[in-house]
Amino acid sequence: MRGLVFGTAVATLTLLAAAAFAATPVDVSHVRIEVKEKTLGKDKGTKYVRVFFTAAVKDAVPKGMTIQVHGSCRSDVRSKEGAIDALGAKLETLAPGDTKALEVPLFINDGFHVKPHTCDLVFRYGKLGTRVGEKIGSFCWSGGVTKEGVCE
Repeated sequence: MRGLVFGTAVATLTLLAAAAFAATPVDVSHVRIEVKEKTLGKDKGTKYVRVFFTAAVKDAVPKGMTIQVHGSCRSDVRSKEGAIDALGAKLETLAPGDTKALEVPLFINDGFHVKPHTCDLVFRYGKLGTRVGEKIGSFCWSGGVTKEGVCE
């Protein structure tokens, strides 16, 4: 009986997690990164990453909700973490089934002096400006290639 209760509890938690993950009205795909170099200002020459992705709307999105991108990137010299909202997404203007190509800069105000080579990215759906929300995907960028999941 104990094994049955434990198995049922695990199955229930798995279903609840899957339901919570599927509850967001937005998906993210086609993730890629470009490393850019600042060309102006006192930080001229530092590197930042520009994250490109496609948002797919599955259900109506309330005003004020957006996609948040959290990144943890590494170069040969240092690691950095940063987060940014997709400010111009305006997902509430899209109908279910619509997609929108988006891009956000990470580390533009505190860049790398040595080009980063690996980034773990976590995408969340949440209220604009809060930096918290429901996870909608994670991706690894390493060696110029992006794949779903976390970097190893």
